[in-house]
Amino acid sequence: MRNDCTQAFLRYRELARVVWNIGFWPIPELREWPFISTYEEAMARLFEGMILLPNGYDEKIIEKHLPGNKGDFRVIIGALGGDLMVNKHLPAEPGGLWGNPTIHIEGDRDVNSYQLRFLAFFDWSQQTPRDYRFIRVLIERMDDREDLLGRHAIVDTAECSILGPEVQSALSV
Repeated sequence: MRNDCTQAFLRYRELARVVWNIGFWPIPELREWPFISTYEEAMARLFEGMILLPNGYDEKIIEKHLPGNKGDFRVIIGALGGDLMVNKHLPAEPGGLWGNPTIHIEGDRDVNSYQLRFLAFFDWSQQTPRDYRFIRVLIERMDDREDLLGRHAIVDTAECSILGPEVQSALSV
């Protein structure tokens, strides 16, 4: 059984937004790429403390742009369904053209027919105020669209929940 980590992720998202929007963005010099890198490094450490360590992971994040690579966090589409906007480019290719294709996942779809791994919260621009409305995911399974395996996609944060790694029940030991 997986632990629902949605609220912890939403708290992390809110703190990441506040640090950028109030701490970095108002000062034009801090919007430059060297400072953006510093911000991302700080958010990687925050992700470790708020998300990874409480869920049993003690490794440091190396790929600060995709902190979810260190954990096994599953994104589950909610009861009302949601749109998965797939990146046209492969993960190793630069850039992003999201929504090519867009796949609608019905809310009543069997959660075992797809597997989406949380990678990071996503915003369109790195140098403007951030909302992190979207979650960037890795498509690890999509029964009816095997051509999408290994691709990145984004999904609206409001349309999903995030489950943590498997938790052993005292009854199953």
